[in-house]
Amino acid sequence: MKPFDPSDFMQKIKLKEAEYLMATGPDLSPTEVKNLLDQILPKPSGAVQILLQVLEDRLKVITSDLENLEVFPTPILARDSGPGRKGFTLHRSQNGLDLQFSFTESSEGLFLSLKVNPHKGLSAELVSNGIVLETLERLDLQSMFDTPIQLDFSPEIRILSGSEIRANFHFLLKS
Repeated sequence: MKPFDPSDFMQKIKLKEAEYLMATGPDLSPTEVKNLLDQILPKPSGAVQILLQVLEDRLKVITSDLENLEVFPTPILARDSGPGRKGFTLHRSQNGLDLQFSFTESSEGLFLSLKVNPHKGLSAELVSNGIVLETLERLDLQSMFDTPIQLDFSPEIRILSGSEIRANFHFLLKS
C-alpha cells in the first residue's frame, strides 16, 4: 500500500481496503492499527492547498483556507503565447511574502511564473511527489519555471531562504 495519495478516489479505496483487511483478518493491536492508519490518512502539512479549475473564460480558485474566488484572464505575453492563449494571475500573501503566481496556457500545458516581494536571498522549487523537478536559484533574476504543468499534475511550490521553507503551496489542477 502506498502512502498518502492526494486523489480522493484512491484515498477511499485505501480506506475500504483497510476496513476489509481489518474485518477478515486477525485482530490488530492498537499499535498496528495506528501504523496502518498513519500510512493511509493524509499528513498535516504547512502547505496552502489551492484547487485551480480551468474553465473556458475564467479560472476558479478554491483554497484550503476557505478563500474562494474566480480569476478572469489577463493579457500575458509569454512563451508560446499567441491568439487564443490565456493567462491568469493569482495573488497571495504568506509569512510576510507577497506572491504573484501567473499561469499561462500553452499547447504543452500551463507555464508558471512567480514573483515574490521581497525576493532577496530567496529561491523556489517546483516539486512533484516529493521530487524536486526544477529550482529557480535566485528569484531576483529568474521568475518562470521551464517545466510545463499538466492538468493531471499536482505540483507543490516551495519558497526557500537557504534551506528554510518560507512559503509552501500545493496546487491541485483540473479542467
